[in-house]
Amino acid sequence: MKYKKMNEIKFTLRSNATVDPMIRMVLRHDGKKFVYSTGLNIPEIFWDKNKMRVKHKHPKHGLYNTRLNRFEEALIEAYAIFEDIGTIPSNAQLKSKLLEILKVDKKSDIKLAVEIKPYICLLYTSPSPRDRQ
Repeated sequence: MKYKKMNEIKFTLRSNATVDPMIRMVLRHDGKKFVYSTGLNIPEIFWDKNKMRVKHKHPKHGLYNTRLNRFEEALIEAYAIFEDIGTIPSNAQLKSKLLEILKVDKKSDIKLAVEIKPYICLLYTSPSPRDRQ
């Protein structure tokens, strides 16, 4: 099976008239185009087209850029897994492996948030040792 090298991963904005544009991750591989929505929205003025990252002027630039780096690393890892076994992945297989690597499971995320919430509230409402004086 002939295997083509993976192209560069790009991040682009998908404009929508009603909300800020969404950041999408795009990979062209083996004659296919894989597009994955990152779930991050930002105004275009905060997007650096050349670096394909959020500009430092945005209040959450560090968080967003870290997430974009994580998405990119996970996609490279997912693609490499298929490359190692000599399989050209379909977009569905690539997405499935990407989600597995990112450990995206909405039900477990919600369950974790519910389990942690009482401890966060306790953390903020507990008196400080300085308050006891």
